[in-house]
Amino acid sequence: METIHTLTDLLVNSGCQYHIYDISRRVQLIDNDQFAAVERASQPYPYPIQRQAQFAIAYWNEEKQPWIWFLKFQLDERGLLSQGDVGQFLKYVLEAMGTRLGKEMSEEQQQKLSNNPFTFKPTDDKLAVFHSLLRAELDLTTSQYYQHARDYFCGDLGWDNWQTVGLQGITDMAARLGQEENGRLIRTSLRHLASEPRYAYLGLLSMWRCQKSSPQACANLLNLNVSPMIRICSY
Repeated sequence: METIHTLTDLLVNSGCQYHIYDISRRVQLIDNDQFAAVERASQPYPYPIQRQAQFAIAYWNEEKQPWIWFLKFQLDERGLLSQGDVGQFLKYVLEAMGTRLGKEMSEEQQQKLSNNPFTFKPTDDKLAVFHSLLRAELDLTTSQYYQHARDYFCGDLGWDNWQTVGLQGITDMAARLGQEENGRLIRTSLRHLASEPRYAYLGLLSMWRCQKSSPQACANLLNLNVSPMIRICSY
C-alpha cells in the first residue's frame, strides 16, 4: 500500500469514485485534478472564504450510495491548504477507518471520526442544494419532498400555500430543470408566486454552479436574468 499523504491519495487508494464540491459561497464542483494540485501546493485553493477552504467530499462504491464529509481547513497567506491540518485529519480517518472507505462504519468508528475540528455542518440552503446536485449527478432518486414541490409549481396546491413546500423539494426541481418539464413549470409559476418564494428560488439559483450548469444557465431555461444576484453572492 502506498503512503497516504493527501486526501487525494486516500480517495484514489480506496478504489472509490469521488467528487469534491466547494460549498463556501456557491455549491460548485472542483475538478479532481485541480484539487490534487491544490493539495500538492501547486496552486491556491480556488474559492477561499475568510481564509478557509470549505468543501464537501462525496465518495461511493459500485452501489452508488455516497458517503459525505463536510470539511474546512485554514489557508495560509498565499491561499494554500494547511498541510498540517490535512495531515491531522488523515490521521483521524486512518485511525477510525483505515484505507477501506467503501464499507459501512460501526458506531465506534463514526464516533472516532466525528471527534475532530475539521468537520462542520453547512447552512440548510447549501445542504439542500448540495444533496440535490449530488443525487442528480449520480442519477439517484429524489427526496420525499420533490413531488409535493412539483404539485405546488403545477398550481395544484394553491399559490398562497408556498409555506408547505420543502426547500429540498425546490432544489430537487432545480437540479432537474430539463426533466419532467420542471423548467417550464417553474417559469410559468413565477408570475403567480408571492415575493417570498420567488426571491427564495432566485436566491437558490445564485448559489448553484457545477460542471453541467451554472446560475445563468439555469436562468436561461427559465428566461430569467440572475446576474445581479450572482455578483452579490460572488464577492
